[in-house]
Amino acid sequence: MTLKRERLAQQRRMVGQTQEGLAEKLGVDRTTVIRWERAESTPQPWVRPGLAEALQVTPQQLNELLTDTQQGNRHPLDDPGSDRCADTTVDSIGRAADTLTNDPLLVTAPMSRDRIQSLQHDMAVLARTANMAAFDVFTSVRRLCAEARTLAERARRPHDLADLYVVLGQGTALMASTAFDLGYWNESAALARAANQYADLAGHASLVAWTLGLQMTLANWRNEPDAALAYFAKAMSVAPAGEPRLRLRHIASRSYALLGNSPSLKQALRAAYRDRDLATKRPDDLSASFGGEFAFGPARAAACAAAAWLDLGDCQGSLEAMVDVADTNVDLGGRF
Repeated sequence: MTLKRERLAQQRRMVGQTQEGLAEKLGVDRTTVIRWERAESTPQPWVRPGLAEALQVTPQQLNELLTDTQQGNRHPLDDPGSDRCADTTVDSIGRAADTLTNDPLLVTAPMSRDRIQSLQHDMAVLARTANMAAFDVFTSVRRLCAEARTLAERARRPHDLADLYVVLGQGTALMASTAFDLGYWNESAALARAANQYADLAGHASLVAWTLGLQMTLANWRNEPDAALAYFAKAMSVAPAGEPRLRLRHIASRSYALLGNSPSLKQALRAAYRDRDLATKRPDDLSASFGGEFAFGPARAAACAAAAWLDLGDCQGSLEAMVDVADTNVDLGGRF
């Protein structure tokens, strides 16, 4: 005998939602919805308002649905004629849809490379987007990550798994950046750490360096330049030459500025100029393939240098760097 939230599942079917559709609407994995309905887990507090809205119930009614569990020991399609408890047409169809979309034969089917390539393409589009609201970007990336995690659990070929780890690292990094934009600094830091772990699992040096650079940025914003420079040392040990190092040195320049260390700031920017020359000769794969949030072009470099000089109190240095920003005429976004 197993516990099931039958009324929760029935309400979902009554409003015309499949498990997959509800999961997509809430930005969670379909298996999460399955666990809710099997009473194996409970929705987190921040998910419940959206869940109540999707199910067209009040928060109190949702709480009643979540606390109402029933005993069950048969498969939903074993004997549809024997279901004597409000087995409406929509309920029967919903049961069939749920069962067949969760068919183990489908779950264990061979994975198509097309699905992985589609995830890579969609993630690249989101990395470059400039017109979506931050929260919409976050939820869209979260859905892609949920799909990538599902595929990763099924992956058997090492190169497939490595590609999915890259997608997860990129997606988690984008979520970290977006969470920062939305003011969730602690959550952003946690996501940045997770992104770095995915990148490390994938063995993707540019992405490892990028995620460590993000952790540097977050530390600078928390006014923890020493922590940022610790990340810098770690990142420089793995960062490929060219744009990855260019970005790291510019972020480090802001750390030195916060410490009031003018000689180190100047040294970092001089080294960055050499990296800029290398970047033009040796394009970075992460930047070239995805761009957007993962690119660090002349405009961002100049703006970062300007901010570093301003933090140091050197208005002339900041003004000269800002002239470089104006000359690039490129949208910078909110972070470096």
